[in-house]
Amino acid sequence: VKTPDTRPSLAFVGAPERAVLFLDGVRTGRASQYDGQPNVLLVEPGTHLVTIKGADGAVLLEQKVFVESELKTLKVH
Repeated sequence: VKTPDTRPSLAFVGAPERAVLFLDGVRTGRASQYDGQPNVLLVEPGTHLVTIKGADGAVLLEQKVFVESELKTLKVH
């Protein structure tokens, strides 16, 4: 019997290939790998600080997000 994972998830659109994703201050990999098609980042419900930094270390996105049970997609400019 398989139980589906019902945790909320995050996806990122428009992240440069080498941009790095941090969730609550912890490096989680390249932001572009969580494009939502089909790869998403599973997270625990609640409020999280999402930071995406470019290859040069510049902050491209920093946002607090609240996730409860759905997929939330963030656009990186």
